[in-house]
Amino acid sequence: MGIYHKLPALSKKSINRGQVRKAIEERFDISSDFHFYLAIESIIHIHPDFDAAVVKLFEKDQTARLFLLSTSSRKIWKSQLQARMEAAGVDQGRLHFLTDVDQKQETMLMRAADAVIASLHLTRPRASLQAFAAGVPVVTFPNELWASRITYGFYRQMGINDLIATSLDDYVALAVKLATDTAFHKRMAQLIKRNRSKFRPNFPKWRIRTIYTDI
Repeated sequence: MGIYHKLPALSKKSINRGQVRKAIEERFDISSDFHFYLAIESIIHIHPDFDAAVVKLFEKDQTARLFLLSTSSRKIWKSQLQARMEAAGVDQGRLHFLTDVDQKQETMLMRAADAVIASLHLTRPRASLQAFAAGVPVVTFPNELWASRITYGFYRQMGINDLIATSLDDYVALAVKLATDTAFHKRMAQLIKRNRSKFRPNFPKWRIRTIYTDI
């Protein structure tokens, strides 16, 4: 059985990147020189292995701020995640939660972020496709679990390998490079915009199946 995914239709831009960042700065009382990292999975999908990546990220980029997606109905998950990350050594002052974000807001956040990262072990197809539809690059680290290879599979379909990490350290390094190297970020965004048309109905289903399993 083959799998076919298509890019979602996005609403027209209503708020620009600068406005989103300004709102973030005011909402969380942070300085304008921060690097905006956005994880595109709900906190219920954040695996404990992700904690070590956050510690490494904060060590490597001293101005990094990580934003996670939360919901008001999952307060216990948020508390448990905060406690778990604190125990792992994550600086809680640089970890922020965006609550009850809808699809339009999520797209605006993706466009405003310096680096968008897929979580470890599980990625949602819709989240990655939403980013690609908006021309936003995503760092991913695939492993032996099929659910971790979603974004990887999409990149293979587009013929892009630059943001596929091969280790946890590589995952962090790519995220930091995406956030701090403006030319690299722009080049990745351009690559995605040029190749996202490959998500088309006549793309061979057998090829998509091969992309997901070839790792």
